[in-house]
Amino acid sequence: MTEIYLVLELSQSCNLDCLYCYNIWKEPQAQAAHEMDYRRALQVIERMRSACFIGGITYTGGEPLLCRDLFLIAAEVQRLGLPQSITTNGMLVGPDEARKLKESGFAHAEVSIPSVNEELYRKICGGGSLKQARAAVLHMAGQKIRCSVSAVLTALNHQELREMIGIAAALGAGHFLLNRFVAGGRGLKFRNELDLSRQQLQEVLETAERASADFRIPVIVNIPMEHCLYSTADLKHLHFSSCECGRFKWLAGADGLLRTCEQNPETIGNILEEETDFLMSKKITGDFRARNLFADCESKPCYTRCGGGCRFVHTN
Repeated sequence: MTEIYLVLELSQSCNLDCLYCYNIWKEPQAQAAHEMDYRRALQVIERMRSACFIGGITYTGGEPLLCRDLFLIAAEVQRLGLPQSITTNGMLVGPDEARKLKESGFAHAEVSIPSVNEELYRKICGGGSLKQARAAVLHMAGQKIRCSVSAVLTALNHQELREMIGIAAALGAGHFLLNRFVAGGRGLKFRNELDLSRQQLQEVLETAERASADFRIPVIVNIPMEHCLYSTADLKHLHFSSCECGRFKWLAGADGLLRTCEQNPETIGNILEEETDFLMSKKITGDFRARNLFADCESKPCYTRCGGGCRFVHTN
């Protein structure tokens, strides 16, 4: 069986309204929000387990802590022995919630902190509290949950990157996750305000390299960078991701619809209604994987490092 990584979008509701949000239901043609309940979540997991070996599950949203059945789902996943993590803005994480996350089997959490300035944080996130986001990391670290701090880098906040990485290290985060802005969802509306130029992205990578070395915290470049376009050979402290979406990473939405990744609005089919093997082998998935940056990407030495790059950077 192929080992895959499963992302479950538990809730399409969120208590923030980030300018860069890529959630597909934030697009103009989106329909009403959904929430995944206990029964549907377990059905999705069992369907995926029938065809693949699940190496880990990450819960996202929206804000996954708004899902009423989160802890019931997590308790069952813990019983199944599957590693699980959560991606959260941290607004709902206090000492009690951190304890419940630990008891439910969460080994890792990712907290988004896209600014070190309270005013800019609120502008980017449409509200919330920088102080609370930082406290969430400390609450979970106090429960021995490994935490990563993440940030989407845009034209509004990229000059704060070094300080962001320093604060992540000071909070005891195990990693800093660097995400470049990819226009989708609500982010399409603010693209002109948020987009970074290629030169700015190169400077972001170089800043991250120095900060990772200085603050002694690993930096993971989460969204694949096209190594044929950027100078990355000397960036020894950065860990670059490769696009494995639609191969080893799959996403199931709150409505049971299977997609290749968080940013892809294309649905492959409903995993609750169609056979998993059939869905994963459909032509639409092959077409998605074929969207490499260049036609000859797979023949280039750097292909193994980026997997052809992020499909939505060069198709949007």
